[in-house]
Amino acid sequence: MARLIQCGRCGRTHSARRCPHCTKARHQQYDRTRRNRQAKSFYNSAAWKSLRAACGDRDRYVCQACGKPAGKSFHADHVVPREQGGADDLDNLQTLCDRCHSSKSMRETQHGPARAYVVAGPPCSGKSTWVSERRQPGDLVLDLDRIKQAITGDPLHVTNQAALRVAIAMWTTAIKELKRKPFAGVVYVETTEPDPARRRYWCGELTAQQVLIHSDQATCLARLEASPERATDREGIEGRIAQWFAENST
Repeated sequence: MARLIQCGRCGRTHSARRCPHCTKARHQQYDRTRRNRQAKSFYNSAAWKSLRAACGDRDRYVCQACGKPAGKSFHADHVVPREQGGADDLDNLQTLCDRCHSSKSMRETQHGPARAYVVAGPPCSGKSTWVSERRQPGDLVLDLDRIKQAITGDPLHVTNQAALRVAIAMWTTAIKELKRKPFAGVVYVETTEPDPARRRYWCGELTAQQVLIHSDQATCLARLEASPERATDREGIEGRIAQWFAENST
């Protein structure tokens, strides 16, 4: 027989990992405050159920915020909320566990949509495209390649280890400054960092939302092959693509 636990919030007993009574109450409040009649109709449609299933399958039912299994009761969360113009497509969805979804929804309710995004993915996955489609005049984009280009005048993907070390120092200083004094516009941090723990750390430092760009390894390699400006460091980029998929396959 399962051991009964008393919920410290509502006082009722249950045998689940999280109190089902409080979870149901949170979902009902979310529906009342965040979803209008049209949205409720959409979330009950066959199209949404199919999209939700595709999101879970793609992310292997792993929460994209905390990295823990989200289970079959996962949330297919809109990275950019629907009420802020976020699209109902797979590129704008991420798998979240109940706890991370509740935290994100609370932040958006209290403070509005995210003001910082850590946009992560392997080289040639489409991070810059994702950012360029969303950034507005006055927004800030932190990208190591562009910092390196700015301080050397070299083409974007030319290998220069000395300049890269300086660019990393400048990038790190910018992160610290943004933590100390938030930026007025939206901040986009582009990164190929393969370590999920480091990406979550940066999200915590900037109170940012992580966006994972989902391109498969074959697509990234094909884009690399078709990119003459990356020819000078093709072997190094291939290695970073392989490292990303080695550390982010579940």
